[in-house]
Amino acid sequence: MPIQRIKIGNVTILSKELTWDVIRIASQFLKEFCKWNPKEQTWSVTWRLLPKLTIAYRLINILQAYDSDYATQLKEAIDKVIKSIPSYVKQDSSYAFPLIDCDAINVWRTLRKFGGKFEKIVFDTEVGPIEIPVIVISQETLAILKKKLQEIDLPENLIERIKKIVISEAKIRIKPYSAKYIEILIPETNDALVSDLLELGRIRIKLKKIGGDVEEKEISLGRIYEKGFGVKILLPSYAIAFVEDILKSYGLEYEIDYGTKNFELQLNPSLKLYDYQQKALEKWLTEGNKKGTIVLPTGAGKTFVALAAISVLRKPSIIFVPNTWLLDQWIERISRYLGIKKGMIGKFGGGSQTIKHITVATYQSASRYIEKLADKFMLAVFDEAHHVPARTFMKTALYLRAPYRMALSATPKRADGNEELLFKLAGKIIYEADYPELIEKGVISPFVIRIILVPLPNDLKIQYQEAIEKADNAEDDVEKARWINKALRLASDNPIKIEVIKELLGRHKNEKVFIFCGSIAFAEKVYKAVREITNSAILTSKVTTEQEERLRKAFETGKIRVLVLVKKAEEGVDLPDASVAIIAGGSKQEREFIQRIGRVLRRSPGKKVAYIYELVTENTIEQAISKARGARKIAMKVREIVEKLTRLKSFDVIFWKKQGTL
Repeated sequence: MPIQRIKIGNVTILSKELTWDVIRIASQFLKEFCKWNPKEQTWSVTWRLLPKLTIAYRLINILQAYDSDYATQLKEAIDKVIKSIPSYVKQDSSYAFPLIDCDAINVWRTLRKFGGKFEKIVFDTEVGPIEIPVIVISQETLAILKKKLQEIDLPENLIERIKKIVISEAKIRIKPYSAKYIEILIPETNDALVSDLLELGRIRIKLKKIGGDVEEKEISLGRIYEKGFGVKILLPSYAIAFVEDILKSYGLEYEIDYGTKNFELQLNPSLKLYDYQQKALEKWLTEGNKKGTIVLPTGAGKTFVALAAISVLRKPSIIFVPNTWLLDQWIERISRYLGIKKGMIGKFGGGSQTIKHITVATYQSASRYIEKLADKFMLAVFDEAHHVPARTFMKTALYLRAPYRMALSATPKRADGNEELLFKLAGKIIYEADYPELIEKGVISPFVIRIILVPLPNDLKIQYQEAIEKADNAEDDVEKARWINKALRLASDNPIKIEVIKELLGRHKNEKVFIFCGSIAFAEKVYKAVREITNSAILTSKVTTEQEERLRKAFETGKIRVLVLVKKAEEGVDLPDASVAIIAGGSKQEREFIQRIGRVLRRSPGKKVAYIYELVTENTIEQAISKARGARKIAMKVREIVEKLTRLKSFDVIFWKKQGTL
């Protein structure tokens, strides 16, 4: 009886004597994946073995009944081949996938339209060299297949191996989607990761109602799209600054295309930082990973920390400011300390829309034209950063694609509680210095605070009481708020305060003074009175940019000794030789108070102490507002150092009754 030989690699498997009927049946199977060699009377396994694997195992099952040893040896040899074959082979810029248990030619015909190539590779296996068919897929083809894999008719085992490649070797990719959005492509769905990323798109805003209650509103700006076995997430552009931190926490590989002008600026800096400024910069660079909020009192040189950050990074940078006064001030300092000609510095605001590699912009102009700025910068500096959460200005931080962010503020706390939104868009507080430390270092002047309680004239007392009574009896919150505001206006614009101001100016004849008022109408009355006794000027939102500049220079040179200010015009007033602040009215915000006193704290030759006077109408709701501003709390923080250096009480309350009371 005849025997049968099968050669697989270097191994030849020999059967026992078989009947011709068995030989014929076996041959029908063997010709599917072997080649007959008549000279050697042997079947040699070809490249078709792996694609015809099901047929090979069917043959083994048949042979078990006639020659179990023969069948077992053949199975063991085939198993060794399979064990030796990897699920894929990584080549230079492609992947070769062995074609297992499938119609190899049909797979090639399906994939060749996408660039797939059919090849044969000799693998060294445990039984010797075996030629195996593979489909070669380039990285470009893989990218196409990621989107179409569910639509193409391919063997399940091949689909699974392609999926593993995408999941294990393809990076998460972050890139611009539009001027205001970025997209994140994630090859494998990860619920926890997706949830963390979508949280970046959830913006929570606290809204204060007329009655005083606060309502939190959530806006979801993130979007998620299923992409085959992965996902695409759209987020507002600011998120590009924080995505990296999230991906690192998961230990994932990623690739970011910022889509911005990422090149090195040519600068000639001449900066010298105080040790606390250097510490703030280093913490921002390292702990904050080039993001975060720096809190320093007004007069402590926050600007110089930002200038130093620009000089270190040397990347295209934009600085946002609340008004044109600060706009020009920043341009002046960038030119002076970074060695850039003013004509090479962009100015976006105050009638200009010039964009350069370093640009200064007002929040108002930037929010209106954010798409022009969105993709131009790597570093964004938010000066007077408490403005960022404002609904009209939020776009500047939300849709700017700058990955590096620095927020500067004397006090980021907001009356509406929206400082958390600032920290989300610019980064948490990374460094904070307080008054005692800076006074001791000689950075800011020692200061004393005096609360001067002023009586209300009898005729206004009657009007005040009427307003309070009507507020108490109001039928709704709107009417109540209207009468409370009237009562507050009567107290804030108390005309006797003008007499107190005149007396204070007499006590500080040789010093420069800021007078802060709560309304333009009262500021104009104050200005009219004080200009008769000294060189004065008034600065309100009515004043033009050109007039602002003339007033600033006149104050610097001493032509103007007293500057009367109202609200918006206050920010950006940074004149070091002013030493007296008279606060004649304002809101209950501690932030506003801190900013106001900060205007007189900067050190200058001859300044030994800064005086802050807060004029409050006694026995009115203005006293409660004054308490909320926290003057006493601030004074108590510096009490020890101030009394040591000046021998003056850091805080006192004075009752003014008539001329000469002070």
